[in-house]
Amino acid sequence: SRDGDLARLADGTGAAFAVWEVMGRDAHQIWLRDRWGATMSWLAAEPVEARTRLLFGSLVAARTGRMPLAYRLLLPGHRVYARALLRSAARRLPTSNHRSVRRRV
Repeated sequence: SRDGDLARLADGTGAAFAVWEVMGRDAHQIWLRDRWGATMSWLAAEPVEARTRLLFGSLVAARTGRMPLAYRLLLPGHRVYARALLRSAARRLPTSNHRSVRRRV
């Protein structure tokens, strides 16, 4: 992935970044799917008073109506990984209060 790809994704002109494809977006949110259709991510920014709340969601897709055993076994690790990524991102924000990262599972 190149910085230019990320900048285009951020400004609304890009349709892909690394393995992610844009499935939909509006002014405050974006829905991404990996090129294999196995995982999806939702990112949003929500104004709250003089601050901005960042929101994130992820989904592991079941293709046949039931998630394969391997995916079900890996799901707890995915949750831990997603929370670790959020905490890491929150710490890097200039006015970050990483205690405000809440779990919504």
